[in-house]
Amino acid sequence: TMAAHPVWVDVPKHQFSRILYPNPVCLMTAVDSDGVPNVMTISWLTPVDNGGRFVLSVNSKRRTLANIQAVGSFSLGVPTSSQRELVLAIGGCSGHEVDKVRTLDLDIFRPWGHLDSDSGASKPSPLDEKARTHTHKHSNQPLSKKAKKLRDQNRASKLLAVRGCSAYVAGRLLSELVCKNSGDDADAPVPGHSLLLCEALCVRVRENYWDGRCFLPKEGGGEGDDRDDAKALEAEPYLTFFGSKTFGVVKPLSR
Repeated sequence: TMAAHPVWVDVPKHQFSRILYPNPVCLMTAVDSDGVPNVMTISWLTPVDNGGRFVLSVNSKRRTLANIQAVGSFSLGVPTSSQRELVLAIGGCSGHEVDKVRTLDLDIFRPWGHLDSDSGASKPSPLDEKARTHTHKHSNQPLSKKAKKLRDQNRASKLLAVRGCSAYVAGRLLSELVCKNSGDDADAPVPGHSLLLCEALCVRVRENYWDGRCFLPKEGGGEGDDRDDAKALEAEPYLTFFGSKTFGVVKPLSR
């Protein structure tokens, strides 16, 4: 069961790709140029290296794709088994026809930022000023690792996502490998789809899904642990997709 106030772990950069190793079903959220969010279900995604780069395959007609093309960034949330019906509902309607956030009453938040309780606007982040100051001082020089981290955190702090997921990935579009608007174009490498090469900027995982190396649901405490504490550490498995609205769950084998 998800904790009311989950404890989050910020995954180090060299392990960003491990969140996508199991090819989990994800909820992808991206805003348009006016800041209006849309959410879609996606499972056609895979890491391509250990540095946080990954590829998405997205139908060229999707509203979320148009949003990513417009703003260049997005978030991925990894839902758990108890969110199966929500995943189906999000995937079962089009952002071109309905406002999914309002129609489905989605609980949207900023995994890497804070919301103003009155207006819903993001509060000024200290990362903004740090990034601007560093960029101004070193505008003619390659960014240092520290500056790149500040820049990525600043970008991530503005992203929206669906609350309740087991992990979140802040993503940035690097390049669009294929873009065809017609599904009838037989000469296209992937007819009707865009292949997006992306990179992870920041990754957060609930502590009961991260053992320091792998993204996996913990099944309780070890020998001698208090029963209530062990139960609190248990984590619902996350989803994999078989097709035709059929899901499986990802759980580790006993070591």
